[in-house]
Amino acid sequence: MSSHEALFHCTCTEPFSSTRPPPADAPLAQFQHHRLSDLLFCEDCDAIRCNQCAACEVACYYCPSCLFELPSASVRGEKNRCARNCFQCPQCDHSLAVVASDPDPSLPAASAASSVGEPPYLLSCTFCGWNSKEIGMTFEKPTGLSLQLQKVEEPSAELLEYDHVKDHLDPFLRRSRAEASTSSGAAATSASAASGVSARLFQDASSLASRYGLSASALGSSTRNRHHADARTAVDELAAYASLYPSRGGGPGSSKDPKRKGKAKEQDPEIVEAELLAAMREMTDWETAASIDRRWTSSWRPPTMSRDLRPLRTPLQAKLSKRCPTCLHILIKPEQKASSVRFKIKLVAANYLPQINIVRRSPASLGSRLSTLGTASSRRPGGSRIGGADGEDEPLRPGRTYAYEVSFVNPLYEPIHVRLAIARPGAHKAVDEGEVPLAPPFAAHLPTSTFPVAAFAEDWEFDEAEEEAEDCLPEGANDSADGRTSPTKRSKKGGAGIVERRMNRTTVSMDVAIGRDAVGPLKASMLVAYVYQADDDGPAPSPSKSPQKGGHAAPGVKSFSFWTLVPLGTAVPRPNVDARRVASAIHADEANKSAILKRPRKLPPGAPTSQLFLDLLQISPVRARPQLINEDSARALVRAWGVDKMHDVTVVDAYSGPGGLAKAYLELPNVKRVICIEDAYRYRPFLDRLKEEYGDRIAVLDRDPFTWEAYSDAEQQGLLSDVPTVSFDKVHPNFFFSGQLPNTVFGQQLFVQLVAAIAGPMWYFQRGRMQMGFLGPSPLWNKLFAKPGDPHYHKLSVLLHPLAEIEQTEILSQLLPADHHFHRPRNDPGQTSAIKVTPRAQPLVKSYDALEYVTRHMFVSKATPWRKALASIAPGAGNLVPELIKQGVVDDERLVNTLTLDDWVKISDTFDAWPFRPTTLFDEYTFETDRI
Repeated sequence: MSSHEALFHCTCTEPFSSTRPPPADAPLAQFQHHRLSDLLFCEDCDAIRCNQCAACEVACYYCPSCLFELPSASVRGEKNRCARNCFQCPQCDHSLAVVASDPDPSLPAASAASSVGEPPYLLSCTFCGWNSKEIGMTFEKPTGLSLQLQKVEEPSAELLEYDHVKDHLDPFLRRSRAEASTSSGAAATSASAASGVSARLFQDASSLASRYGLSASALGSSTRNRHHADARTAVDELAAYASLYPSRGGGPGSSKDPKRKGKAKEQDPEIVEAELLAAMREMTDWETAASIDRRWTSSWRPPTMSRDLRPLRTPLQAKLSKRCPTCLHILIKPEQKASSVRFKIKLVAANYLPQINIVRRSPASLGSRLSTLGTASSRRPGGSRIGGADGEDEPLRPGRTYAYEVSFVNPLYEPIHVRLAIARPGAHKAVDEGEVPLAPPFAAHLPTSTFPVAAFAEDWEFDEAEEEAEDCLPEGANDSADGRTSPTKRSKKGGAGIVERRMNRTTVSMDVAIGRDAVGPLKASMLVAYVYQADDDGPAPSPSKSPQKGGHAAPGVKSFSFWTLVPLGTAVPRPNVDARRVASAIHADEANKSAILKRPRKLPPGAPTSQLFLDLLQISPVRARPQLINEDSARALVRAWGVDKMHDVTVVDAYSGPGGLAKAYLELPNVKRVICIEDAYRYRPFLDRLKEEYGDRIAVLDRDPFTWEAYSDAEQQGLLSDVPTVSFDKVHPNFFFSGQLPNTVFGQQLFVQLVAAIAGPMWYFQRGRMQMGFLGPSPLWNKLFAKPGDPHYHKLSVLLHPLAEIEQTEILSQLLPADHHFHRPRNDPGQTSAIKVTPRAQPLVKSYDALEYVTRHMFVSKATPWRKALASIAPGAGNLVPELIKQGVVDDERLVNTLTLDDWVKISDTFDAWPFRPTTLFDEYTFETDRI
């Protein structure tokens, strides 16, 4: 079995408590627990520090290309970039090299001048082949390129204005820092500096002072303070700012001022926009436009076209020093030299805290099912994995008991005595009054909770060490603690629960019983406390210290406590566990219903007050799955789809959620049965409520609607036995399908696969022309209804419209605002709308496989003329162009993304009738995330 590393808790987000563990569930545990190699340790505070709470300071600035160090005073003037000949390629960020132009070809090849370059010089990228000559940028000298570029490029008005603002605020900031540095005490410094700055900012705005709760003394409202403020006006007040280039107006300092003319060259925005539009119309491929990442890292005004990208000076990097946020002692201090990788100070937690690894023992090494005294696993962990990764471990089975080995490695030069405690799962959660706590997913047991770990020493010291007395710890520690006994002696000396003791490593066993309803990754919160005898005879710790620092320990004894997160593995449900999980969820829902209803509810303004809407306020929504819960809009949508005009209808509703649409179907008298397919257990009580109300008219399948097995189960259970098979000449009057698609790529894939099944016909379409209604994300519908030439024009529109008539469904509310209609995650910016799909009696294309093959290959080059793209889909396919021109396809330079649906049908049919087309056209749908 693979080894896993325990994660350590940092108290910067939650104070340490020996009785209440930190959260062990994601996402809080992900930000509060860290790997031991990522943590620091403060010797003065005796506390763990992580990268989130440690205060960072810049030690030095340097260029990563030439390793030239810059003083802090020069960094601002150089705009955080290298002032030498270091540049980055605008296409790939690789370092650029200064090269000379090719020599005159008329020179003799044997002459020395033919092998030496000559001016002008240019910048060249050795990785992608880009050079500055492509954009007309050359240099007369190979040195001082930064100064040459500054002379060529005129500063923009925005950059000049930004520098002017910095120059205006710089004296005020310097005075503020000077006042803060002269104050006595860190607390007095921050308080006085904050109040002084606030007083000056709000001196002329008394209303703002009252709004932010500033006292009269802070604002200088008294007569004495007012006189002092008047006396210091010239020194402390921020002077009025005069803009260099204001957006409007012609006051002093504006761009209309003759003194400001000529400092920056401004182009007319209308001319710039006209040139950009002309360049966009001339584009032949997407590489002509600059990508988002290139524009983001470009100059002050990002260019739109690739030809406007300019090489940038290499950004400077900095070496950082880190301080403790409490005592401000240095934790990390690198050497000043840029080429050095050494540290002057490096207080990492791995030198103070024991390393903890956990390994699950294989069943073959166990003497019995509950054995904890067996021998250690023959396979020692060769490496450790990050906390929750399971690697090669087999999944945990509910109802079974597993044995683990937990190893502790002591980094100190003193032996330590460790005490462990496993917290009950869910102990960090507060249980409300009247709420029944859920059964814990696992129960952990340590046969021994206290054990010693020998001191760290080199291997040769262990080999030559002789047996010493076991009583090497101070009074109060366990008598069985030993300090530096020989490794052979220690390996044989394990007591109950101690598997192995070898050098400075001690391994103990732990039994974990998995609950019968446990599902998902399991992690245990373990409290670790260790005690050791300090070599130095320092002062006794203060009794007022926190328990984590060991304030109540005896003189000369140091102790430390911390929480760790131990990964146990991932529990996979048993084949018959679904029914038990559902029963447990229903029981917990009934037990907590009264307590839930008593909680305060916060409705959005204007939201409906139906029982379904109110109850779902207490339920967390499923990620990326907006569910329609507005009952009035659900009724209107069902009627807009025409379900009320059908007869004896059987409806299959995928991703039913809490049953908002299902209830609207069941309220129609002509609906015989509704089959809900939903696998989210949080919505199961709401579907069961509908089942109690409508009886056999509703059936619930606990399956994932993304899998085909969910729909075949409905047929195998006989739920569709009364649905007749109707000829494809007319629309099926008794069968309807609906689905609320997730806002993910899987929801889009499901929609495409269901509609593409019409071509067979396959799936439920073997029973007839079944109509479908979908609620889905608006970006998907934008691709589906885009016209030729639109930016959103996509191959989905070409593939699906020949198979079905797809139209948008309009209702009075327009399903807006979304918070009044859907149960969705908070701050979800997406918009959901409805469509209706009616299969065509006869597809517009003769072969759907040929259409799929043609669009799949031609849309790869959708910015290419269609004749050129057609010639690339198969050898000799270019010979079809004259035949297509005869059929009416326009013979011009139109691009692929401008072809109409009629053109695609002609191309597909002509290609299918071509004798030399590829034999195999069908390819499984492998939709990529960036294509759908």
